[in-house]
Amino acid sequence: MKKAIMFLLMVISASTFAQERQSQRGNASNMNANERATMMLERLTEQLELTQIQQVKVKTLLTEQAEKRSAQMAERRQNQTRASRDEMRKSQEAMQQEMQVKLKEILTEEQFAKWQEYRSRQQERRNRN
Repeated sequence: MKKAIMFLLMVISASTFAQERQSQRGNASNMNANERATMMLERLTEQLELTQIQQVKVKTLLTEQAEKRSAQMAERRQNQTRASRDEMRKSQEAMQQEMQVKLKEILTEEQFAKWQEYRSRQQERRNRN
């Protein structure tokens, strides 16, 4: 009987932990464009040691990108075909290229190199999960 109760408590604990992790992941998708941009700006400011002027420029750029991404996601939800996924992937790649060009104008060479390292680590982490 004790073993059954312990097992039941472990299952409930594991289930609760999994739900908490899921809700934490879901919170990022529930953020609006400005909140996402602010969160990313905080990370980049810490990683790249951005100046106040750079922070303003990067925040504007991140907000624009987040708004475009949100619009794309809304459009994709309405039109879920294989062609729309391919188009969205191409559009996202174009947005990434555009962002890279604009960031290169804002950041110093050292900061840009750090940003590229940061971005590579993020992509590796995403690919592992």
